[in-house]
Amino acid sequence: MKVSFARQVKEEVVFNDFDICCQKAILSAIIKVNGTLSLSNQGLLLTIRTENAKIASKVHKMLKEVYHPHIEFLVSRKMKLQKNNVYILKVSKAREILDDLGLMNGLGFHTLPDKKLLEKECCKRAFLAGIFLSPVDSVTLDAIRIGFSVIFLFQSRFKVYLFHLPNTAER
Repeated sequence: MKVSFARQVKEEVVFNDFDICCQKAILSAIIKVNGTLSLSNQGLLLTIRTENAKIASKVHKMLKEVYHPHIEFLVSRKMKLQKNNVYILKVSKAREILDDLGLMNGLGFHTLPDKKLLEKECCKRAFLAGIFLSPVDSVTLDAIRIGFSVIFLFQSRFKVYLFHLPNTAER
């Protein structure tokens, strides 16, 4: 089975190591595009879904390193055409994580990313990588608007930022 170019690039991004500030930028983008909030008997619960096991594993690792939440890792199977696995992360400490990432707005998400999170160039690149890692089928118009606003911020340098992340294979 031939692997798509986008999937190859996503997997390359996933194998990079990032500083804590960049991990927060990636998490912010992924949660903004792909996260849902729900109320449970334990309080607010953050759920993140992806069809890529490596991305799910990377998100799990970053959340554990930065916030130390309890994470329930589930795998379900889509019953539609392709029958792909869907990896679901149910994350505790949702309020703490969302507040730290500047994503909370009452009981919902802010429309734009936190400016403090994107002050450094490396974090801007990491935020774009996080948007790129998010599955296309779950992107809402709101999230697309955020991605475009960030892309316009970088104008023509977008491709340079996205594809010139440090390569861990060279280290």
